[in-house]
Amino acid sequence: MVNEIYDLPTPKDFGLEFNYASWPHNSEVTLCNVNWNNDYRDVVRFANQDALNTYLEENSGPSITMNDLTNVRWGEPIDLDIPLSIAQEFNYIKVTNPAFPITGDKAKSYYYFIQHVQFIAGNNTRLYVQLDAWQTFAYTTVFGNCYVEKGHVGIANQNSFDNFGRDYLTVPEGMDIGSEYQIMDILSRSIATAGFYPSDDYKSYDIMIVSTVTLAGVFLGGDDEDSKPVVNSAKGSILENIASGAEIYFMDTGNFDRLMKVMSTRPWISQGIISITAVPELSIYQVPTEDVMIYGGDDGIVNARKPLDTAGGIHPNVKVKHTLQGSWRDNVLARIPARYRGLKKLLTAPYMMLELTSQTGTPLALKPESWNDADAKVVEVPSYSPSGARLMFYPYRYNASPTGLAPIEFSNGVYQDGGEGLDMATGIFNFPQLPLVNNGYLSYMASNKNSIAFQHASADWSQQKAIMGADQAVSNTAQSVQTSGELNRIGNDTAQASTALGNDTLIKHTIVGGVAGVIRGTASNGVGGFVSGVGGALESGINAAININANNNQTGLNVSGSRLANNASNELATNIADSNRALAGRVASGDYAQAIAGINARVQDAKMIQPTTSGQIGGDSFLLSNYKWGYDLKIKMLGGSALRSVGEYFLRYGYSVNRFMRLPGNLMCMSKFTYWKLSETYIIASKCPEEYRQTLRGIMEKGVTVWADPNDIGQIDIADNQPLAGIAY
Repeated sequence: MVNEIYDLPTPKDFGLEFNYASWPHNSEVTLCNVNWNNDYRDVVRFANQDALNTYLEENSGPSITMNDLTNVRWGEPIDLDIPLSIAQEFNYIKVTNPAFPITGDKAKSYYYFIQHVQFIAGNNTRLYVQLDAWQTFAYTTVFGNCYVEKGHVGIANQNSFDNFGRDYLTVPEGMDIGSEYQIMDILSRSIATAGFYPSDDYKSYDIMIVSTVTLAGVFLGGDDEDSKPVVNSAKGSILENIASGAEIYFMDTGNFDRLMKVMSTRPWISQGIISITAVPELSIYQVPTEDVMIYGGDDGIVNARKPLDTAGGIHPNVKVKHTLQGSWRDNVLARIPARYRGLKKLLTAPYMMLELTSQTGTPLALKPESWNDADAKVVEVPSYSPSGARLMFYPYRYNASPTGLAPIEFSNGVYQDGGEGLDMATGIFNFPQLPLVNNGYLSYMASNKNSIAFQHASADWSQQKAIMGADQAVSNTAQSVQTSGELNRIGNDTAQASTALGNDTLIKHTIVGGVAGVIRGTASNGVGGFVSGVGGALESGINAAININANNNQTGLNVSGSRLANNASNELATNIADSNRALAGRVASGDYAQAIAGINARVQDAKMIQPTTSGQIGGDSFLLSNYKWGYDLKIKMLGGSALRSVGEYFLRYGYSVNRFMRLPGNLMCMSKFTYWKLSETYIIASKCPEEYRQTLRGIMEKGVTVWADPNDIGQIDIADNQPLAGIAY
């Protein structure tokens, strides 16, 4: 070996010292070429000085033995017997003196950079040299507990991805990451659609109806029975442990379509519906319900479900903990360029961000390292309560500490996951509100059915009453006429009887007078007297007959006149009664026609009543009809030049660390090169003056790359540098 000692020093040299500032005679100066330089941005850490010397021998030039003692002072040159043309080809020298071992049988070597070469004479060249403090003293230097600001130890740390990088990889780098992220992947969950968005887990939606009238069991008979306008008040419902005075019904879209057809002719029922809402299928979240039938007539069967509110059956909805993708971070790494897949810091913010969005304008910006779950799990929290139906989503165990609260699982889903929960949530807040059109005419007719019948009956009665009054007046007139005729007949009969009586009396008186006259004439005059008496009696009889005839004629005239007057009066009364009856009939008929016309006019006007709606138009149906109800997890990373700039920087200089740690003995954390930048450097052992201790400290604190093989400096691809096993802090 070159450094082995074969001879003892000569007596004249005994006691002289070989060091970096003084080279005794017989010191060997070997010119070399090395791949590092005196700015100490790159240094080489050989396994030991023998390995260093071997490398220098393989890259050495001429070797010169010093004949005299040479002092090497700072800033002063040394002269070597070598032509300038040869000396200028080298940048490094190794100086060894075989006579001066340090330990064992190995001679100490010193290493210098050639800073400048100056021509002196034809075979003499002056060299300005600088001691290479690193190669001369680093192998005998032990570093203590140092504060590492940056370096590859952050990449090599086998604990670096503990807590998904939050424990070690979230130290800021202060780098420009560009102005925009690129979407690397989208993980989707479809809960409900209107059928336009293809999805493996496609589901439709249900309809929730809230009504102030009872729907179930109302329409179980035939159409005639159904058409009766009967309304029963709601008996109330309990949904999600929240009581409501209204009744709540759920049905699929097919049953809802049939129900609309049934309701189109039964507005007295539909007008009790106060809201119709599209909601996710109940089966997804296991809402406890019971089956009911609303209609079973000719328009088809309408089945529905009511919230199960019997004793022991009141349960909140089951929350779903849905896994979007297992081990999603591994899948993300597989999508970035292979060159940067070993840089797990790219899986933390701000180099990667997550966006959990329900496409409602309320996205969540998530830091990947804060999602304390290996899988992309999302908790879905439904609420069907009519007071504010919604569907919320939040990342499972987001910002949860692995040593903090453990998740509390219940049979109805996650109640407390130890993370942010609903404080970090998005969702579907505005379910579509659907209208139901009510036929205003039918509604009016149904609600006024009895009053219209009453109005018809009232008009009929008014007409009948008027006609009955006219008939009664005619009847009364007829009776009056009959009575008047009877009274006239009685009067006439009485007059005639009275005349007959007078005539009879007159006759009797005449007879008596005639007889008496005959008797007196006979008595006084005999036959003459008799004749005279007879003549007087005859005269009296004739006068009496004339009077009787006159009385009879007068009575007959009176009777006839009375009868004619009575008949005329009766005929007038009868005509007036008939006329009044005809007028009353016409008036009653006109009044009835007017009343019926008024009723019919109101009915006709009801046909022009604008249709009304039950429920209301509102909510947001855009997503349901054009995309889906659900959520997307957008994985966003640096793109293009920003990713490459950050990735290349990490490959070359590692991560920010900002921790105290003990450095590896050989200062290597990576297979090819390791970058260190310390803020505080503690040297706990060394065999060099303080000047060079400070030099070594300065090298580490300004930032230095330690290479395992000098031939790799500036030659290899910086991505060809793998972490060494067993590196941890």
